[in-house]
Amino acid sequence: MVGLVCLDDIRRVPKDQWDLVTTEQIMTPVEKLEVVRPGEESVEALNRLIAKDVRQLPVIQDGRLVGLLRRRDILKWLQAHSA
Repeated sequence: MVGLVCLDDIRRVPKDQWDLVTTEQIMTPVEKLEVVRPGEESVEALNRLIAKDVRQLPVIQDGRLVGLLRRRDILKWLQAHSA
């Protein structure tokens, strides 16, 4: 994994520039991303999502992408298990 492109990154590029801009130019490099490890607590991950105001966190293990944790997925899980 070298970086992540989200919808907000694409929205920042004027539509008339879409065919001129590369993914590398608009992505957030992996070294600037907030990431989580597979064994981290979900509550801690949710706190980081909220604190950094991001919608997803790449799940990294041994330098490799193994998943993507989305804020809405954690919230749905918490909702389902709060009864």
